[in-house]
Amino acid sequence: MTQSFEEQPASCQLLTFENIGSYLKRTHGNERSEPRGMRDDEGRFTNFAYMLSDQNPWRVEFRHDGQTETINGSIIQLIDSSMAAITLQNPPVEMKNRTGMYRRFPSIAVKEAVVNAMIHSDFSAGESIMITIQDDYISISSPGGMFLPKEWKDVSLTNPRNWRLSGLLMEFRYVTLKGNGMTVMKNCYTGSGLIPCIIQGTDDFTVRLPALDNPVREKDHGASMVSEYLDRKHGAFIPDISHDLMISVHYAKKIVDELESKGEVFTLGIGSKRRAYPIKRAEKTEMRIR
Repeated sequence: MTQSFEEQPASCQLLTFENIGSYLKRTHGNERSEPRGMRDDEGRFTNFAYMLSDQNPWRVEFRHDGQTETINGSIIQLIDSSMAAITLQNPPVEMKNRTGMYRRFPSIAVKEAVVNAMIHSDFSAGESIMITIQDDYISISSPGGMFLPKEWKDVSLTNPRNWRLSGLLMEFRYVTLKGNGMTVMKNCYTGSGLIPCIIQGTDDFTVRLPALDNPVREKDHGASMVSEYLDRKHGAFIPDISHDLMISVHYAKKIVDELESKGEVFTLGIGSKRRAYPIKRAEKTEMRIR
């Protein structure tokens, strides 16, 4: 049986575990025995142990405001330090039609995305996990592709690439429900008209979380963005508009309906197969003459 990367012997065997030891002492009151899977049958440290060690060679690159920060440490440190760094760039904002203040990027969704990047990352590629904050969204990218349907309905990630790490993070309560991370992220946007989106590359996998103050939530701005998107794509199915602009299918349909009523677009098909096409200026003039 082929060994997973986690189970293979680490390239470095001189490992220490002060960080995870202090974490366990702080959270569990003791340092307990080492987690299963840290050594192979010959007593050598595995890559799973390498991830948990103070010598962990894998990094997180955090980009914001034209700067790049490199985050180092054990996997536990990577998660905690990444969340701390993101929080500094994630101020509270007001949301239209809602009372109170909200973080621009829902903290629960961000944590789920960061943890998912860790447990699904292909560490054998030797590349960093990338976290990037743009004006209207934050993206978390991990090396290694992953198959997922474009629509997130009932997606369950029950077979993470790093299953030992996944189990340990569940034990440490970084992961709440196995295979439920995507649903948790989506639920953070309930009622906002926005949704996260998945971008599947050849060599990486990205979760993109929209900011809750994303201007697309404003009616006129949303219509303008959809119109520009349709012009650029020369037409698109409503689920694709939803995915690419990070807005809910319901909101995308509502905007398309409004644009169609104004003669800005026309649609063909029904339900999820409905496709919207832009109407060019010359076509609008011809339609009015008729």
